[in-house]
Amino acid sequence: MLNKILILLILFSCVSFVSLADQNAQKYPPYPDVWGIDIPVAKSVSYSAIHVVRMPEGDYLIVYIKDKAEVKGKNRFQYEGRLLFSGHVREFSIDEYNEFFSNMRKEKRVLKSSPSIFSDGSKVEMIRDIGPKVSTFEWYMQGKDKSGKVLTRKKLLYLYDKPVKIDIRLAERNFDYKKEYYYGKVDWPSEMIYFRLEDDTFLMVGFLKYQNPPSVVVIRFDQNFGTRSDLLGKKIFLFNEEIYHKYNGPRDDQAVNDFFYNYLRKTRKEN
Repeated sequence: MLNKILILLILFSCVSFVSLADQNAQKYPPYPDVWGIDIPVAKSVSYSAIHVVRMPEGDYLIVYIKDKAEVKGKNRFQYEGRLLFSGHVREFSIDEYNEFFSNMRKEKRVLKSSPSIFSDGSKVEMIRDIGPKVSTFEWYMQGKDKSGKVLTRKKLLYLYDKPVKIDIRLAERNFDYKKEYYYGKVDWPSEMIYFRLEDDTFLMVGFLKYQNPPSVVVIRFDQNFGTRSDLLGKKIFLFNEEIYHKYNGPRDDQAVNDFFYNYLRKTRKEN
């Protein structure tokens, strides 16, 4: 009997979270003036398992691992969800989490990264640079006009809280590097998800693993990579790809990390 009651409570909590959104159907867009959020998680979290769900009322639920603990030799995760525009936060038990995502996947509300195609035909997409000499930070964002002409390419990086020892990558740019490791100081946010919103802006969600504390960041950009988020220039840095290639070139991973660590620190100080 107790088990049946617990199951009913879990189902009720999942349904109530969605039904809360249904009461305010078609609330978004228009969107409020929210352009970025920074969500700290526990230091024990090294992988945040980011998912984004488009809720029935048009808001976006960012779901992630808030905390991790080891209990009797097994990892136990605490999941949390935050609505981007309303700011509402709720915690999920593992059963609630599984039930919620089972329902959301059936309704095809769980989003994946996809090129953002805007109303004027222009597009923003993520491209991977896998060349042997220029792939220290492999990903960049690319903007195209409606004819497919590339207008701009941007790198998005963040500063580590402190250097992290990383095994050197087997690549041509590192052939003359004599050590088996380098100290990482900057990187592209991990677990990146990006997609278009319904007002010709797009959303970028990523995990800053080596911040103290680690955090999930969400930044909203317009189609020209503009944003009103104060996270840009302080915690996340966006710059033209030409700057990256000018100083990356054939340099090894350590030299590139050192250069952009100093470059981004100077940028943050100026901001």
